[in-house]
Amino acid sequence: AHDRTATVSIRVDGLRVNEVGWRLDEEFEILTRVGLHCSPAAHHTLGTFPEGTVRLSAGLFTTEEEIDATVVAVRAIVASSVH
Repeated sequence: AHDRTATVSIRVDGLRVNEVGWRLDEEFEILTRVGLHCSPAAHHTLGTFPEGTVRLSAGLFTTEEEIDATVVAVRAIVASSVH
């Protein structure tokens, strides 16, 4: 665990990051941060500039069930974005 991070950044093809973050909040009660996360140079390197990413971070008290629910929510949003 010492060489791992609890932070994951994602993007969903066909959706803006602010829409993904809003849907996670409104539809699934999952809070995220969207945008450049005070690191525009990193997003230039990643190719995610200027929009950035949706950042998800597990905390000390985040449960496995909450992580599983987040995966289900992201999958639902991805499935709904496929045209």
